[in-house]
Amino acid sequence: MTPLLRLLGHALGVTALPLAVLAGLAGPALAGPAHVAAPDAATQAASGSGWVGTWSTATVQPGGSGLSHTGFTDQTIRNVVHTSVGGDRVRLRFSNVFGTTPLVLDKVYVGVRSTGAGVRAGTERAVSFAGDTTVTIPAGERITSDPISLSVEPASDLVVSIYVDAATGPLTWHPNAQSTNYYADGDHASDTDPAAYTHTDTSWFVLDGVDVNNPAVKGAVVTFGPSTTDGDASTRDANRRYSDDLARRLLALPAGEQLSVLNAGISANQLLADGTTNGQSAGHRWQRDALDQTGVKAIILWEGSNDIGNHPEYTPGDLTDEYQQLIDAAHARGIRVIGATLQPDEGAGYYTPAGDAVREDVNDWIRTSGAFDGVADFDRALLDPADPKRMLPAYDSGDHLHPNDTGYQQIADTINLALFAGQGEQASFWGTARPSTTSLTLGTGSTSDQSVAITSYAGRSVTLHWRAETSGTVSVQPAAGILRLGAGATAQLPLTVVGGATTGSDVVRINLSLGDTSALATQFAVVVQKPGDLSPFYNNTGISDDGAVGEGNLDGGGYSYSAQALAAAGIVPGGAVHADGFDYTWPDVPSGRPDNVQTAGQTVVPDTPAGSAYLGFLGTGSNSGTVGSEGDLTITYTDGTTSTEPLGLSGYALGFGGTPQFGNVVVVTLPYRNKSDGTRSNDKMYVFSQRVPIDPSKTVASVTLPSSVSRGQLHVFDIAAQ
Repeated sequence: MTPLLRLLGHALGVTALPLAVLAGLAGPALAGPAHVAAPDAATQAASGSGWVGTWSTATVQPGGSGLSHTGFTDQTIRNVVHTSVGGDRVRLRFSNVFGTTPLVLDKVYVGVRSTGAGVRAGTERAVSFAGDTTVTIPAGERITSDPISLSVEPASDLVVSIYVDAATGPLTWHPNAQSTNYYADGDHASDTDPAAYTHTDTSWFVLDGVDVNNPAVKGAVVTFGPSTTDGDASTRDANRRYSDDLARRLLALPAGEQLSVLNAGISANQLLADGTTNGQSAGHRWQRDALDQTGVKAIILWEGSNDIGNHPEYTPGDLTDEYQQLIDAAHARGIRVIGATLQPDEGAGYYTPAGDAVREDVNDWIRTSGAFDGVADFDRALLDPADPKRMLPAYDSGDHLHPNDTGYQQIADTINLALFAGQGEQASFWGTARPSTTSLTLGTGSTSDQSVAITSYAGRSVTLHWRAETSGTVSVQPAAGILRLGAGATAQLPLTVVGGATTGSDVVRINLSLGDTSALATQFAVVVQKPGDLSPFYNNTGISDDGAVGEGNLDGGGYSYSAQALAAAGIVPGGAVHADGFDYTWPDVPSGRPDNVQTAGQTVVPDTPAGSAYLGFLGTGSNSGTVGSEGDLTITYTDGTTSTEPLGLSGYALGFGGTPQFGNVVVVTLPYRNKSDGTRSNDKMYVFSQRVPIDPSKTVASVTLPSSVSRGQLHVFDIAAQ
């Protein structure tokens, strides 16, 4: 694929290039449409006309089965869509881009939804196309309806009903609507009563855009990306995608400053590779799904995780070169592009350490290259302070890739609205804010000096007001101030972070404003820990009650220690465990809750008395074989020196009859292990102690646990010293 050739037409101002031509330049194109239609007259006339998109979706090829494949015959499709901004007139856009034959829409109605598939009586309107109520859309084309007089409220639901008489054949669609839609047998397009709509589906068919007329709206923001933009794992029918959350923020702006939000997400989409029901690559769909949207002023580009996960051969340059081509094409239209950093995804099905290194390099380019008009740092917004390669559990839907509703709200809240709110250079700040750390560990009552590097891209001097916010576990000194930056300059904002008296996690958020306008925000995570107490870092549940074995999953394969078997051996929550000369404390946690640290580069503070010569690690390797798991840990001393030592822990089952590895001492042997499928495996299960040498002439400040582990995972229940 050659991005420069593919997008050359955009940069030169050509409205569309046939995909057949692009295929000749860049390899095989996606099967289906012979071309993507140029913007229709209504879309081309949108600028300055008061028309702006209020809802959109990105469409894909029909599937190999299901409704998109079979299509509809003598049926009415009822799409339910959620607006971002309101207006006094509406027009609808319909797509046959991926159809192979002309598509006839016999009747179309639009109305305001009441509940379910119902339409509020008196709001139903017949839709026309150049005065006709029936329209034929050629294969590969889109068409926009005539304007319809209908009062549309912001953040409301519209119902668009499409009756088709003859068999449609395979249809252009959006598979993952995150909302319930309906269809009925026969012609019920004008019905306000929902009784006929006895069939439901979670996809949108044929409809791909809704515009409203509202001159007070300054334009549209397009959110462009894969499943995280599509809203995967958000609550169905609740409008909790990050695009919905962002729309609510933009609606709260003063009158005349509001913008709409248009969602161009496709689940499993990729930046570089075409798919079928995963959609065309970003480059192949950029014009249709982003640049040609009605009234678009800015695009948030959050794309690349699937490329990295599915293509280990890709380099950072493969992604960043494509970003640059997309940016250039948008800039040729006068459209801003905001780069969104890629979220942490360790634990996801396609995660690899090598892929994560690519992700971090790509994120660094997004933040520092200056190629984008601004940065939305979704990576730092979502990361777990105790484990920065993973998503914070409070934001994680459970698959370690997609945020939940809270996570989507978090990333929407961290977007700098001044980047695209049209407030002008004098009222907005273009730049970046980069903290000196993304995560920090503090002892209770201790302090750490940190800084935030603020870089301005503006061609003038600016005065920024800043304020530090925390939830109270830590405090920041000073808590607020003023920072002056010259044109294009970088300045350091020094901060002292103070740990509170109680342990726990916190986030230090630095909000920057220019006058009364929120300009930018950045944050870093802090864990406050009492020396020797690992509980703030617990991220794995390795113990389950025999009556609730599904609550534990030590190794990712469903196995866990039995709380009852441990208790029978004298090991209980909060109890002392004496082994190999170390005085350990078993985690004081009820079964079924996180009780150990699965190592992933966490920095912890052990309780290490002066003169100690060894640290002891109570735990296990997740590898059930004879070899066990191993990684390097870093010991940092108070004088600033460090040492690297191996930490090896034998597999929890010792290979079903093997011997301990790495010089481990067996702490306890259990007669069985629990399985998450509700059964018990009558194989022995072990806990081990491993000693690691330290310099007795120095004082240990912290220990950084292994981030890279060979043969499975390392799990630590406690650390002690002697």
